[in-house]
Amino acid sequence: WGTAAGAGPLSPGDPAVLAALEAHVAAVCAPLAPHERVVRVAVVAGELSEVDGALTPTLKVRRAVVAERHRDLVEGLYR
Repeated sequence: WGTAAGAGPLSPGDPAVLAALEAHVAAVCAPLAPHERVVRVAVVAGELSEVDGALTPTLKVRRAVVAERHRDLVEGLYR
């Protein structure tokens, strides 16, 4: 995304990445009722892969694995 936007490679902690993600989520959630909207988002550093156990062989996210590995990030969304 960063390269396509002319910004070069971006890190997950980059404010531009989070701002773009939040803007997109807000636009998608706009027609939803307030109780259905996504309020906070976070970007996980690194890639998820089948080799590290975060993805199934059909490339579905193993939510329990990701939630456990990034527990602090997930808990931060609820503070």
